[in-house]
Parts: sequence; structure tokens; C-alpha cells
Amino acid sequence: MVITEEPFRWSFPFFFGWISMFTQLKKIRYFMGTTHLSLEPGALTHGWREKPKGWLGEQYERHNQHVINHVTSERLLVFNVKEGWEPLCNFLKCDKNSTSS
Repeated sequence: MVITEEPFRWSFPFFFGWISMFTQLKKIRYFMGTTHLSLEPGALTHGWREKPKGWLGEQYERHNQHVINHVTSERLLVFNVKEGWEPLCNFLKCDKNSTSS
């Protein structure tokens, strides 16, 4: 992980390299949640507005629980950014005070 003080900038060749990926996202998003959450296609991206209050949050929790149940503890970090850098750096086995250029 490298953190810089410079703001991210779009450059001409870089930006256009991503366009083909973005065109596929609409198709991919349509099927999000259809496998591990057993939702209807488009439910997470389009149908959630018609669902009862809290439904989308429940899907978020179900997804997180699915990941926790299926990823080994050596490869999973359940992390809240409020915990600061230390848990993340420990998991990645890196020094939080180190810098990279």
C-alpha cells in the first residue's frame, strides 16, 4: 500500500484505458448477489428501493457473514477503519511507520 499526498489525477491515456471495464460493470452489477445471497438479478442494484427499510443493510450483513464463513482466518481481516492502521499493518505484516517511494 502506498499513500501519497498528491491528489489522484486522470490522465488522457490512463482514463480511456478504463472505459472498456466500465461498460462491463452494468452487466456485472445486474448479477451481484444472485449466487451467494440467492437474490433475483438486479435486486441489489435496482430493486432495493422497493424493499422494506433495512433490507439493503441486511444483504450487506449476509454478504459479510458469507465471506467470514468461507474465507480462512489466515486470509481474512475483518477491519473497521476506526481501529486505525495497526490491525491492517499487522495483517499485511508491514511496518506502519515505513514509507515507500
